[in-house]
Amino acid sequence: MPNTRLVFSTEGDNRCKKCERALKKCQCLPITELENKSNNSTIKVQYERKGRKGNGVSIIKNLALPIDEIKTLTKELKVKCGSGGSIKNLQIEIQGDHREKIKTFLESKQYKVKIAGGKNS
Repeated sequence: MPNTRLVFSTEGDNRCKKCERALKKCQCLPITELENKSNNSTIKVQYERKGRKGNGVSIIKNLALPIDEIKTLTKELKVKCGSGGSIKNLQIEIQGDHREKIKTFLESKQYKVKIAGGKNS
């Protein structure tokens, strides 16, 4: 078949070896990035409503943890706050304004936590 050309192929290494996702959607941090973020870094918790049609979320940033630990921490926070949430770009989003609950919960787990932003950011 000399007149055919390849349109799509499933061959190739376009998946992450750790999480089995496409490389574009991979959420795994390389080990060097985790080592560069020190364990003494402060976790920031902020409240955001922009681009969410008025519905706010509490965002937990600066997590220097592997994706597996972020997933378990997200589950624990969702139960503690009694609301939904998700992980986006290695940040945890919990629906609603739960900054104080999140701060006390993370401090009980020996993390340094700071509430970022103003009162109604």
